[in-house]
Amino acid sequence: MIDYLFEWLILKSVGISALLLLIIALRPLILRWSSANIAYGLWLMLPIYLVLPNNFVEVTSTDGVMTFFLGANSLSLDLTNQQNDLQNQLTSWLLSVWLGGVSVSLSIFLFRYRRLLNSLQSMNSPPIARQVKNILIQNNGQNKQRPTCIVSSSLIDLPAIFGLFRTHLILPDDFVELSQQHREMILRHELYHLGRHDHQFNFLRVFVKSLFWFNPIFYWADKYCEADQEMSYDFGVMQHFDSNGRNFYATTLLESVVGLKQNRMISQWKYQSLIKERVKMLKNIKSKKWHTWFAAVFAASSIWLTSGVVMAEKEQVSDSGAIPLSIIQPRYPRKAAMEGIEGWVKFRFNIDSNGHPYEVEFVDAEPKQVFERDAMRAIYQWTFKTDGGQKNLVYTMEFRLEAPEDAE
Repeated sequence: MIDYLFEWLILKSVGISALLLLIIALRPLILRWSSANIAYGLWLMLPIYLVLPNNFVEVTSTDGVMTFFLGANSLSLDLTNQQNDLQNQLTSWLLSVWLGGVSVSLSIFLFRYRRLLNSLQSMNSPPIARQVKNILIQNNGQNKQRPTCIVSSSLIDLPAIFGLFRTHLILPDDFVELSQQHREMILRHELYHLGRHDHQFNFLRVFVKSLFWFNPIFYWADKYCEADQEMSYDFGVMQHFDSNGRNFYATTLLESVVGLKQNRMISQWKYQSLIKERVKMLKNIKSKKWHTWFAAVFAASSIWLTSGVVMAEKEQVSDSGAIPLSIIQPRYPRKAAMEGIEGWVKFRFNIDSNGHPYEVEFVDAEPKQVFERDAMRAIYQWTFKTDGGQKNLVYTMEFRLEAPEDAE
């Protein structure tokens, strides 16, 4: 179980890092030729990739080789076992460090979450409550959302959707003093977050970052994910406004860049970078249906190719795809020994969860019909180190009459 968890962590970290770099590299092109909705949707590749098993793309293992010499009656596995023990100790230590980092990261988040939750105070404002209700009814399907608690907080002075199970709409104390048009835009923006369950997706972002706290790429990519998130909701909100409303929306965002006054639409957690990119994207509010289909096909292909490359790399790094723990010496055929015949037999097989081979089949042999039967009898008695089983392993047994002189 420890080995399986360690392997999952390393392979997933490598795979997600590759996907993150791919998204960041293609992001400018997507924003230029498509829309912020498509750019934001591509980030869903990450949780999808996480829940898929490491081996959902089957890759043939590298060919492990075991050589047997005539007259060798037993095999010493002491060195192999010592190496395995050292590897297990190192793996356990690294997992302990990883779990400690995950615990610290989640604890910090939960502390901040609890602190913000305790700071919430109910805001009794019938006009705002009516305005929120009207917007929810106007937005298709969002009128079915659970009731939203309108609150204020002493810790943040910007609008935000907050909460995992019970949703809170946090508004500044002076929100009611804003103009009707200004309040309308802010509420539409935040309630669009609510309709897309963005506040719950943010919990998933925090959880994934906590799992891979040791990977700096996650922290670098997170700002782009949040920028795409905000631009995606700009995209959705702008559908409800005419040209005058869009100009007012853009002006409100620009105020935060030039510092004219405190802005209420930056981001729900005061994330102020990339505001210029948000303003620039406001003119690109058109999206074609084929863009979505193309993005879906691209995402599926990227996940599949990334999984295949990661698994192929993993098999190349490993010695044989599976480490033999218990080896039975195959019998050297008497006729072959008397006639001075050497050769090899190559197998393909699967390993069950206990490390036992099954569905063993011959791939090739040289010479033919000499060593196959004795090799088959032996390999069925072998035991391999594995967690959860493996498939499509390739192994070669070599039969030699004597060891080379430089092997001593």
